[in-house]
Amino acid sequence: MAEQSRASHRGTSASEVSRQSDLRPRRNPGGVQAIALPEAIEHADPKPIEAARAAGASPGQVITHAVLPQALPQLSDITICRWEDHFRASAVLGIVGAGGIGFELIAALRLMRYDQVPAILPCILACVVVVDSTGSFLRRQLK
Repeated sequence: MAEQSRASHRGTSASEVSRQSDLRPRRNPGGVQAIALPEAIEHADPKPIEAARAAGASPGQVITHAVLPQALPQLSDITICRWEDHFRASAVLGIVGAGGIGFELIAALRLMRYDQVPAILPCILACVVVVDSTGSFLRRQLK
């Protein structure tokens, strides 16, 4: 009912509002990790798990000493990839006006401060290169 009253103020019906919200792209970064962790656990080698159980480990010890060491590299890789993706997305979001590291660039362009643009662009590029290099370094350390 509240949706109908909001919709009527803007001149659109409640069904149009719900249809519009269904068409908006959704970005759920946690969903990738929520799918990847069970998949990594499912594909874990059963030999270390069986060995830990045979040694008399509790279920918590089996998880921490046999399952997680096999699943964490894959989950860490996905987490680093998402971190890099979010950093690049923040540059784009800033350019469209939603904040992020691209905000300074778009602010300089809107204020016609074209002398600042050549200084801002290399800074954004350097930040992206540092994040990508850090991600690559962390991936090499985890493998």
